[in-house]
Amino acid sequence: MDNEVEELCKLIDDYQVVTDRDMTPEVWRFLREKKFFGLIIPKEYGGMGFSGHGHSQVMQKIATRSGSVCATASVPNSLGPGELLMRYGTEDQKNYFLPKLGNCLAFPAARAIDVRRPNAGALGSHAAPCFSMTTANGELIPCFGLTGPRSGSDAASMPDGGEVVMENGVLGVRATFKKRYITLAPVAGVVGLAFKASDPNNLLKGVGTEGICVALLERNHPGLRIGDRHDPLTASFMNGPVEGEDVFIPMSAIVGGQERCGFGWNMLMDCLAEGRSISLPASAVAAARFSVTAVGAYARIRKQFKVPLAELEGVQVP
Repeated sequence: MDNEVEELCKLIDDYQVVTDRDMTPEVWRFLREKKFFGLIIPKEYGGMGFSGHGHSQVMQKIATRSGSVCATASVPNSLGPGELLMRYGTEDQKNYFLPKLGNCLAFPAARAIDVRRPNAGALGSHAAPCFSMTTANGELIPCFGLTGPRSGSDAASMPDGGEVVMENGVLGVRATFKKRYITLAPVAGVVGLAFKASDPNNLLKGVGTEGICVALLERNHPGLRIGDRHDPLTASFMNGPVEGEDVFIPMSAIVGGQERCGFGWNMLMDCLAEGRSISLPASAVAAARFSVTAVGAYARIRKQFKVPLAELEGVQVP
């Protein structure tokens, strides 16, 4: 807290973040080099191995400096696939993805397009940032594709999905999906994708079931499209759609493998609830602390009837 987090806060100029609608390359670099995207990843996989309390304290302090930077750092540690992999992933999936999630060392090759620039595109759909999503070693920034334009983040109501099929001797799901408002999607190298699988031809043969699945798809997965950066809330953190039609998702890409096909509801309820119960309350506490500091100082400076507001009876006595 007194070293890396304090140094990050000194690097952040929230006025610049809001004005440019992006963090500086220095902040992006620092977040990656100091493993802020891998706080919850175990140390044996290259992460920081923080507890829930440690994760909360870090996010709380960052949020007092910039909500957008906090959102950028919190998503991989709360809505990203790290927690899902640690609980439900196969050993092969853990060994492949967790070191890459714990060591997000790729650095943006260029800044995101300035939304104020003429011809940058209409508000809500401007060009994607020219970020390097992976390095030669493949380190990845994650995002999580659950929210849809019709169902929101209600996993039970999402229309995305497809049928279990066998293609070239490989069992998988041919899925169509349309996700929106996915934080970090424009800069993500891997997507945790939620969808529904049906098995009308009984190809699963009792290993796994029909239902919600969560798969990990790298950015270059055939048929996967990560669209232009969206700007729904004039927010400074990255946000965009994730889409695909008739995309073949092998069983090996489903978190936990075929045995966990149809187990996605449990995964989402276990892991997303845990992450949201840390990052969002931390941000709320940060907002309260910042408000108390700002209002308390203002009440001492601002005078009415030649008396500081802090000394007025109506302010002193709630």
